[in-house]
Amino acid sequence: MPDYTQYNTNAQSLLDAHTAAYMAWYHVAVVCYVFGAAVFVAYWFFQNRAIVWTGVTATAAGLASQIVSLALRWVYSGHVPWNDLYGSLSVVVLWTVVLFLIFGARFSSERKESSSFCAW
Repeated sequence: MPDYTQYNTNAQSLLDAHTAAYMAWYHVAVVCYVFGAAVFVAYWFFQNRAIVWTGVTATAAGLASQIVSLALRWVYSGHVPWNDLYGSLSVVVLWTVVLFLIFGARFSSERKESSSFCAW
């Protein structure tokens, strides 16, 4: 009977390395999102344009990290990343952040035109 333990060990270590690669990017995205949320909460208190730009930058960095994470997961698994619960929720979060940035920019430009107060 052939010994498949070496093959299974190598396959598992490769799978673990791939998982670690895309999860590292995902963890960076979570940290950026949490930092961005904290910065936006701070904006409520200080109403400073530099604070908003810090929050937008952190959120955009989180978005980029999450896109890299999903792309790596897609490449390593060989299937689209939204076919299971983790992937579908991650894609929902991705689109939620994209819409947040789009609507924030849209309403910021309307505020610039209507008054002197500008959030972004």
